[in-house]
Amino acid sequence: MIFGDSVNYSEVKGKKAASIVLRLVRKKKFYNSKYGALLAAWKEVVGPEIYKTTKIMSYREGKLKIGVSSPVLLHELKGFMRQSILEELKRTDGGQDIEDIVFLAG
Repeated sequence: MIFGDSVNYSEVKGKKAASIVLRLVRKKKFYNSKYGALLAAWKEVVGPEIYKTTKIMSYREGKLKIGVSSPVLLHELKGFMRQSILEELKRTDGGQDIEDIVFLAG
């Protein structure tokens, strides 16, 4: 169950309400965090298809490292798309501090 998802009550039956509420609160805090904002910005900028085949590996001192599962997409991201993605990310709330993007196989 993810914060914002509809609740399947047959799945919830038998669980303590406190544990369910705690999980929802943790998810909300995560998505309100810097990482959550960065994740949302990444998804918004690259779109659902690229988002599915990439993963944020780390973000430190302005450098965003992205793992890419497809070698062909990795090549395109490194060469053709890197600069435009970086510019778009800088325009978002979650990505305004990004100075560089590094794409890695993974």
